[in-house]
Amino acid sequence: MRKPITLVLIFCSLNPLVKAQVESFVPFPEPYLRLVQGISLDVDNQTLFFTLNYREWLQHHREEIDEHTPRLAIFQSIWMGHQWGYPELLPFSGTFKDYEPTISPDGKYLFFNSNRPQQGSKPEVKNNMWYVERKGNNWSEPQNLPRINTPGQEESYPTMTMDGQLIIMKEDMTDAGVRYDLYETVFNGASTKSGVKVLADDQGSCFGDPAISPDGSYMLFTMFDCRDWESTCDLVISTWENGGWSAPEIISELNSKGPDFSPFIDPTGEWVYYRRNYSFVKVSVSLLSEYL
Repeated sequence: MRKPITLVLIFCSLNPLVKAQVESFVPFPEPYLRLVQGISLDVDNQTLFFTLNYREWLQHHREEIDEHTPRLAIFQSIWMGHQWGYPELLPFSGTFKDYEPTISPDGKYLFFNSNRPQQGSKPEVKNNMWYVERKGNNWSEPQNLPRINTPGQEESYPTMTMDGQLIIMKEDMTDAGVRYDLYETVFNGASTKSGVKVLADDQGSCFGDPAISPDGSYMLFTMFDCRDWESTCDLVISTWENGGWSAPEIISELNSKGPDFSPFIDPTGEWVYYRRNYSFVKVSVSLLSEYL
């Protein structure tokens, strides 16, 4: 029987002026069940969607692995009242590399990144945006977003508001090299348009990992030097003002010396989950009060 995990309180000086209370988020004790990349919680907060190292999961269960076995796959876990239940592989995942699941605010769609082929059978070189539709207790076959996805370029990290505004990260090729920006569009299934850039590039920075609050009033995302993600990736915040997103502000209360990324705001709007120097943590949204 798996033992419940106690959330460990960590008090960290994340900047010289502020000490932020951070809870370690480790839903599963087994090393082969360590979370990879971002997470998402269903509308009732009772189902956790996440990514595991699929090859390690198969090895633990003594199942066969070959050169075609993807490294990452998407799982779900049900809250059992005192701990998260054992992970279940989602039925559409496990054939290609799938990760970064994000459930829509109404619980109808699950978006994710994948290298699955848009045409033919050969996996894509880079990730594209895909989604499945919930139909009762089942999921549809994965569908891509052909007007968003560009062969050879990255499109990933979706987040959506209640009114269907979809924000994603897209890779852009410029004269100065590769950069990453946030684009906003309106979700309309396979007819979803490519969208428009959300923020002006005033500081020469790249942006990624967007997460919109349940009420759509603010958005968390990452800002980093395009040439050095590891040393410069921090969480920033932008608020919806006068029909547009404000200039990003660095959230000193949450950022560490390492990379801080993959934020997610829970459906209640009370908690922020993110990866702080590669470890999953959970903090109260009240820590963002001075920015809202």
